[in-house]
Amino acid sequence: MHACLEGPTSSLPSEAKGRVEAYVRELLRYNERTNVYSKSAYEHLPFHVQDSVVLAQHLATQQPSGGGVLDLGSGSGLPSVVLACVMPDRPVFAIESKSRKTRFLKQVSRKLELPLYTPLTQNVKACYAYSYPNPDPNHDPDPDPIPNPNPNQRSATPTRSSMCPPSPPRPSSPYPRWGRSPGVAFSGRRRCTSLSPKHRSRSTSSPRIN
Repeated sequence: MHACLEGPTSSLPSEAKGRVEAYVRELLRYNERTNVYSKSAYEHLPFHVQDSVVLAQHLATQQPSGGGVLDLGSGSGLPSVVLACVMPDRPVFAIESKSRKTRFLKQVSRKLELPLYTPLTQNVKACYAYSYPNPDPNHDPDPDPIPNPNPNQRSATPTRSSMCPPSPPRPSSPYPRWGRSPGVAFSGRRRCTSLSPKHRSRSTSSPRIN
């Protein structure tokens, strides 16, 4: 614990240093019952805390005032929580896919009174795909790089669609679109029971699929 407050952490203002100390105490306490930081790596915790403090000090001096921070794969809050402790006036977003860790981050945000710190339970790839759509709705996703003067002749320069192989066909199901089993209908891979009793009475010879 004391090693986390040495080095760069010792040069912080008293309020920021107090928030960092409270975060480390909460991390060690919470980790006793819920694994959010590997106990076998406790010897590396002072380095991670001090390294996060150095990053926060760099951003505070180099990043324009009011700029936010996005931490992808925040884990137990290093460096995102330390950044919020040192820069409480800037928004910090922590993206983490494991809900047990984001629950801890939300608890830390409440206890340390960090209103601009926002933990989000989200997969990084899904978050990226959702956050960066095509900004131009009229943009052609597959343009021909060189205009073809002869419309009846295909351009010699391959386009993206010609370079990518076609998608393989979906495997056909051995069952018809509407199931032969009494009272059962198939739609893709899912099976649902029919709501009409007539379907069960019409096909009594076929065995029921369980």
